[in-house]
Amino acid sequence: MTIPLICEEIAASLDQTDIAHCTLVSSDWNEAFSRVLWKNLFFHRQQDVAQFQRNRSVSHDGSQRAKMSPMQQGLIRNKDYVLCIHSVFCYTFQSSLLGGTQPETLTRSNTTASNNDAILEQPFPNLVRLETLASELHNKGIVDNTNTEKLLQFVTLNTTLTTIVLINFPLASVKTSKLLGVTLETHENLNSVTISCFKTADRSSIRHVLRGAALGNVQKLVVICRSTVAWDDEPLAALEPTASSPFQLLPEGYQSGLKDLTLEASLTHALDKTLLPLLRHCPNLRRLYIPQLAYIAEHQDSIVEQDLGPALKTWCPNLRDLDLGCSLATDKAMVSLLNNCRDLRSLTFSSPNALGSLSTQALVGFHATLERLDIGICTGVDSKDLQLVLTSCPNLTVLKTVLTMESSSGNENGHGGHGRYHDLCEARIEIQDLPLGAVPAWVCLKLRVLQVGFSGFTSLGGVHVSDQNEIEISATVHRYVDHIYSQLSKLTELRTLVLAGEREVEGNGITSAAPTVKVPAMFDFSLSGGLNQLESLHHLQELDLTNFPQDKIADDEVVWMKTHWPRLQRVIGYNGKQHFDRAKAAKSVTIV
Repeated sequence: MTIPLICEEIAASLDQTDIAHCTLVSSDWNEAFSRVLWKNLFFHRQQDVAQFQRNRSVSHDGSQRAKMSPMQQGLIRNKDYVLCIHSVFCYTFQSSLLGGTQPETLTRSNTTASNNDAILEQPFPNLVRLETLASELHNKGIVDNTNTEKLLQFVTLNTTLTTIVLINFPLASVKTSKLLGVTLETHENLNSVTISCFKTADRSSIRHVLRGAALGNVQKLVVICRSTVAWDDEPLAALEPTASSPFQLLPEGYQSGLKDLTLEASLTHALDKTLLPLLRHCPNLRRLYIPQLAYIAEHQDSIVEQDLGPALKTWCPNLRDLDLGCSLATDKAMVSLLNNCRDLRSLTFSSPNALGSLSTQALVGFHATLERLDIGICTGVDSKDLQLVLTSCPNLTVLKTVLTMESSSGNENGHGGHGRYHDLCEARIEIQDLPLGAVPAWVCLKLRVLQVGFSGFTSLGGVHVSDQNEIEISATVHRYVDHIYSQLSKLTELRTLVLAGEREVEGNGITSAAPTVKVPAMFDFSLSGGLNQLESLHHLQELDLTNFPQDKIADDEVVWMKTHWPRLQRVIGYNGKQHFDRAKAAKSVTIV
């Protein structure tokens, strides 16, 4: 191995201070470890920014001189290695280090300092990613345009940037947002842009961002507004609608290169001024995420059925991934939307009650293309509809019908989770809807991720207490449990399995004479109950038992899992870590 490759392996186990010490060992190590040391610049503390400020000193003639700090000098020598900058301070980009003002006084004889200052005004030649706070004061209702504008100048200067993440951008300021739009439009290489705003945004600001991204080279745009959107906005010159023509966000006939759009903002009454005019120019769009369509019921049906559906069909022929939030739309309106999106590969509903029996029928109508379905947040999905999906969509690789703790709290992209709905998400397959015969069987044998829950064991009257106060389970329930294990055993491509049990315990047949008797789960992942039927799941890597009964999972079951599922890496929500610690078979498994 060459020295740079060896150093990368070594650096992976060291912190930044130790890596800095490694650069002092020799000239070869200095060159090799400097690549790692300067690859990512982090400004997470005020001290980090201060280290890169010029030190001012007074000369013998009384004039002030700007002396470069050691960190600035190091950056000048190694700026070619900088690939990413992460900052939690917007004022970082006010410093002379990152393209700010020149020192006030420099003598003619100080040619080294002059040359260095010229270098400081040049871009980072290999910088590809910037992630930073875009306005320190915006959360407090004060917009500091100076810092934000300096940040956008830095983005413009560094033409090699491909990804920017601007957190807490002041979308309340139309002027600053317009400057952002111009930056997105004119930048040569930006293809991934994420903008988040935690205070009230202005509708014109959102339009400037959408327009700039569409006119530029941006392929992925994420706009997240956590608060409300103001509608009393200033007009966009030459773009406002007339009495005879609809609103035009972009020039007629223009085709944007945008492929992935997330617009997480409350756009009630404003789709005709924001999203819909943009979609007219997005023939290349492949993914659309709009979790908040409207909060007013009488408008949502019209938006989904009359506006959004036809727009997607007409203007976005390449759309393959749709993530939609429309909890107030009727089942009929959802049928219309789905019928306009017949080529979807992935479909996610980000709000409850978005999928009913009619829309489920429409959904399985394009079963030949559907590969990913996420309806975990949908509380109104009927058990028979879930069973219909399992028996009708052979190309599914991901099916999520229940939530996990991770999906409840948010995801890695910064999108909000569904924690407020978590207790309501009780969609389950009632076992009496499962056919005990071979047909119809589950046809989605390509599944790699399955999140599913089963209920209805107690409602069958399958549990009762004997004269000896012992719990007994009927043969009928056993047959249903065997059927579940039989169907799961055929999913040999599974990598992730999330199971949920009974939604609630009531009507279980246990009388008040035995109030302390614990109701059995029946489908409980015990060896005696049929766990050994899942030996075929050799590829299983992650098992989530957060909402699943665990009292029957003991040492024998754990040893069996570690032996027959050799690729198992994580078990989530399991309370019996001691069982895994005692099991000697196979490698260790992480318990979360």
